[in-house]
Amino acid sequence: MKPFYTFILIIGIALTLLGLRPVSTGINDLNNVGKDDVETQLLIEDINRIRDGGRSRDITSSQIDRRYQNYRNDASGRIATGAIMSLIGLLLSLFSYGKLKAINRTE
Repeated sequence: MKPFYTFILIIGIALTLLGLRPVSTGINDLNNVGKDDVETQLLIEDINRIRDGGRSRDITSSQIDRRYQNYRNDASGRIATGAIMSLIGLLLSLFSYGKLKAINRTE
């Protein structure tokens, strides 16, 4: 059983570390992306549409607000997903570490 719990410990540590990245990028996006950045992105999309032969569209403040809110919701979702992943990894690690300690005491 010792190799199994060692494997679970490694998986738990990996999950914990993998969960930290979405949390950090989500927090970074929430702090650093503003409505001006969203408007710039919409302008770039409009320029690409014109370059590909399409028509230009007016960019309204409601479009900017809607895109900005979607962006914030996506960042919040990444934070929540990463936090849950890290928590599951931490719980797996603690469980397997406890089992390994118990096995070593009985030997």
